[in-house]
Amino acid sequence: MPTDAVTPTKLPIKRLFRRRDVFCDTIFHGDVPNLSLHEFASLLSALADELDLNDILTKKKYTGVERTIIGSTDSNGQKRPRAAVCNNSHAILRFIERELDKRFPPSPQNDIRNEYLENEMNAYFGFYDASFLASEEIVCSAFSVSLHSIIHNLQLQNPSSSIAYDLRNIPCSTPNASIDTAFRVIDLIVSISKRERAARIPFTKTKKSSDSTQVITNKRLRYQQLLQNDKTRKIESAREQETFLATTPSVIEEKYPDQWMWLECLRNKYNQEHPICDDVQPTHTTQVSKHEPCPDKQLTAESLFVIHRRKFETLDDVSLSSHESDIENADNGVGLRNDNSPKHLNHIRALTGDVCSDLASKGQDEKYGSTFQTDTSPSLLSGGTNLLLDKLDSETRELRMSLIGMPPSDLSSAHVVSHVTDSVVDLLKRYGDLDGASGIERCGNVINGLSLIEHTESIPTSNAEISQDEFHLNDALVSSIVKGFLTDAMGALRAKSFLRSFVLPLMLEMNPQNATEHLSSNQGKPASRVLTSLVMSLARDRPLECVESILVPALVSETSDSTFEPNRFQCELISRVLRGKDALSISAIAVLVEKMLPSSKSPSTAGMVWTENSMPLISACLNRQPLLSDVVVAKMVDQIELCLSPDAPQSMEKSMKFSTIFHLLLSKYGQQVKSLGKVDSLKEVSNRLKTFMSKTINTVLVKL
Repeated sequence: MPTDAVTPTKLPIKRLFRRRDVFCDTIFHGDVPNLSLHEFASLLSALADELDLNDILTKKKYTGVERTIIGSTDSNGQKRPRAAVCNNSHAILRFIERELDKRFPPSPQNDIRNEYLENEMNAYFGFYDASFLASEEIVCSAFSVSLHSIIHNLQLQNPSSSIAYDLRNIPCSTPNASIDTAFRVIDLIVSISKRERAARIPFTKTKKSSDSTQVITNKRLRYQQLLQNDKTRKIESAREQETFLATTPSVIEEKYPDQWMWLECLRNKYNQEHPICDDVQPTHTTQVSKHEPCPDKQLTAESLFVIHRRKFETLDDVSLSSHESDIENADNGVGLRNDNSPKHLNHIRALTGDVCSDLASKGQDEKYGSTFQTDTSPSLLSGGTNLLLDKLDSETRELRMSLIGMPPSDLSSAHVVSHVTDSVVDLLKRYGDLDGASGIERCGNVINGLSLIEHTESIPTSNAEISQDEFHLNDALVSSIVKGFLTDAMGALRAKSFLRSFVLPLMLEMNPQNATEHLSSNQGKPASRVLTSLVMSLARDRPLECVESILVPALVSETSDSTFEPNRFQCELISRVLRGKDALSISAIAVLVEKMLPSSKSPSTAGMVWTENSMPLISACLNRQPLLSDVVVAKMVDQIELCLSPDAPQSMEKSMKFSTIFHLLLSKYGQQVKSLGKVDSLKEVSNRLKTFMSKTINTVLVKL
């Protein structure tokens, strides 16, 4: 072995890459992504030397390249050699672009908190960090290669003219892939340089010192970061980062200002001469007037618009709070589920996706195309929606089966509650997007174990009674699901369906449905603290939905079953809701009183059964003195007369709770009773009372 031979491993890194064999082997067969930052900087520096780019950033003027034809001869009749033209600049640029993109990826906003220590170290070392100097060297080498590629292509397109960094004489150019790649590489390295410099500017220390001298007395400003949600915090952080990067100069702008200004002018002229219509920037709007005309290409909808569609609106989407018009509009058929508008059809087509393609593969191509393009026939629309709903049903059943047989201790653990909540909330959102309030109710039926009724021409009004043995969501799970799914922006119809499907079974579980005719006071189970807190929060936040979906179904049977009556535990819970700090609103109490009485519109609804457990609820409602209509007051009088009649199934003559209701009705709504002409009839039945309040009631009746 010769004495002057040196092994590659003992050479310095820069001298190592100067050797052509080592350089080429590293480029084509080496593991470039795993090279260290200093090795990669030396590799790009050697690549610039290989292309002879030592004077590319200092030379002010370049003459044209003399191109000769193969086989041409000079004046002496001898062949002239063809000029050596570097024809691999595009491949080199692609190599640099790929490696830079892998080595310097833009850090996502979610990882800002995780990079706190790294940013603090960068700010501490500043511009004297060795890795920062290596990145600056990489940026300069990549810029020299990109600039060389642009100048070389301009020389080939303009062989007779000279290329100079003159802003008044920008050369013309034709569309070229190498120039496009060079501009992309320049944008990439400028972004890398700005990010690296911004990370090493010690702005955090000055910010901390300036903030410590200020005394903020406003609590809103003091806890502004804590009051912001994650989305707002990410948006403000991204806006601050964009502003900071815009004011931070890159190494290219500092070291080579002439070349940078010349490239900016060249880019503007290049983009004006060769506009690109296919690439729509994210800041563009969907208005045609915002886009500049493109004479060379035909404008299409796909090239002009970036459309973000909102899900279709129905009645349960429009209503943002409890309102009487919701039920009226629902009765009038305002929120039809089979909406055949183009917006609804496009949304269902986006939701069904593969399901519609499966239908088309079964021989319904023609029908599929007509449904979603011109025809408004809902046949395929409903078919695709039903298939997707069946798919959601299978996912919901799998979740339900995983909960069956799980011990109560495991079912209430934090990990299980969090996992089940996320799964159920995701399913509810998907059900709601497909079928609105009906989809949410369907999800609850599947989780509760109810058998789904297939879509037929005649659907029974009442599917089935909720079987408490099949309900597998406890109060902790339901409370967590309510917090994750029910929001202030949710419509009244969706909220009612959700509460009826998930919270109502917990209320009915307190009064077992398998009990026979006479329910004793010790049957059932009391409400837990979680359920009590949940019902009280719902009464505060969604009062009307809570009354119609939870309280009334727990007190009143939907059928004409005279044996159904609320038990002691249910009445105690509702009494706490009526008398607590976060009690129901006056309007909600008026609705509750009306629903507890027999309905004239629905003869099958006999109202709430008046017992020793349920009558304190009526007293609590009357004490709040809600605004009752004459019809409701008349029903109340009729109910009192019925309870004191000789034919009453249960005599109320000796009941103090009944006498309290009688007295409250006269003291709070005496004028309405008088205007209805019910005073004489009440005098007749009041003589049957056998409590000490009978004299007081008779005195009030005499005054009326």
